[in-house]
Formats: sequence, C-alpha cells, structure tokens
Amino acid sequence: MEEAKNVKKLGLIFISVILIVLFIIIIAFVATMPIGRPEQLITTTRVLTTTRAFDYGFEEIELYEQKKYNELFNDERIKLAFANAIYRNRNLRAVNLIESEIAKFKFIFSYANFANMYPEPMSINEINEYANKFFNTNLMPRNLQEFIYEEGFKFDIKRNKIDYCYQVTRQQGRVLLINLVHKSDEGCEQVVLDNDLDSIINVISIRYNIINGNYVFQTYTIIR
Repeated sequence: MEEAKNVKKLGLIFISVILIVLFIIIIAFVATMPIGRPEQLITTTRVLTTTRAFDYGFEEIELYEQKKYNELFNDERIKLAFANAIYRNRNLRAVNLIESEIAKFKFIFSYANFANMYPEPMSINEINEYANKFFNTNLMPRNLQEFIYEEGFKFDIKRNKIDYCYQVTRQQGRVLLINLVHKSDEGCEQVVLDNDLDSIINVISIRYNIINGNYVFQTYTIIR
C-alpha cells in the first residue's frame, strides 16, 4: 500500500515537472514574437511607400559615389537598353526582369543600336561580345528564335520618350536601391527626396558585379 502511494507521488512529481518545462518553453516562444515587441511590429508592418521602407541593411551612399552611379544609369544608351529589356514585364513586381535571354538580347540590341534608327541584324558573336560585357554570359541562338532575321538577330527597338531618371539612394554590398523619378527641367541633376511621392515613379533594386572593369548586371527588380 505504502509502495503504491510512493509511485503515485512520483507520477505526480513527474507530471508537474513536464508541465513546468512546457510552461517555460511557451513563455520563451511568446517572448520572441512581435506581439511582445511593439517597436518591431510597427517596423515590419509599415506601409511600403518610399525607399525608406526597403532600406533594412542598406547604407547611405557618399555623394561622390551617388553621382558615379547616377551617371552610369542615366546614360541614355543604358536607359534605352533597360527600358526595352523590361518593357514586356514592366508591370511585374519582385521579379528579376533581366533574367531571361530574351531580356538580355533586347538590352544588348538596344544599347548597340542606340544611334542607329535602321539597325542591321547582329550576329550571335556580336551579341555575345556585349552579353559577356554586361551579363558575363553567352546567349544561345535557340533561345532567340523569334528574333532571327536573315543571317542574324534583330527586333524593333521601342524608342518612346524616356522622361524619367535613375536616382541611386542606398547600397547593400553590390545591391543598389534606386528611385525612378520624373525628369525635371534640370534633366537628371535634381535631387528628389524619399518622401516626395509625386516625383517617384518606381522603387527598384539592381544587383551588379564588376568584372574586368565592367559593370555586370545580375538583377533588375521593381519593388514598388
């Protein structure tokens, strides 16, 4: 009888220990949730309206670096190239718009024929010279079948007026955060503040590398 009571006591003690351990685990889990940290909840749920809403881990860029990047992306050849590369998918968000070989080809053909209103077809060798420079890759003819023309490849470049500018705002490693802003009478020299929502068309990010002194573009993503 006494032995049975001892077994019962040990069982109750064991169950009590298990319950206490479970209680501690639950408390620890709850403590890590945003519910217990109002400042984190506010930060992670704020409305994404400007680059300020995407700048986690991004750092401000020195003025001289900002000018260097802005000059690169506001080169009219680069702007035309990107405009044509992303044209078909320009309404997509959170997608790398220059990932496909078709997008890369359109970038290359537009860049190479910026000043040529009646461009000739480009050979695959000519195309891949640019592909290596801008994307560190080669394009395959079988992926460009719809652009075959005579002995090469071509497409109709869209030369719509580009009335916007790239304004690089922040950087995280080799990823740039950029405001696409309306072009003013000052051209692309104006500085648009992050909270000037009337002037900001899109917020984009571009990942790049530098190989043999060339800027190699890896991603072009419209964030908002």
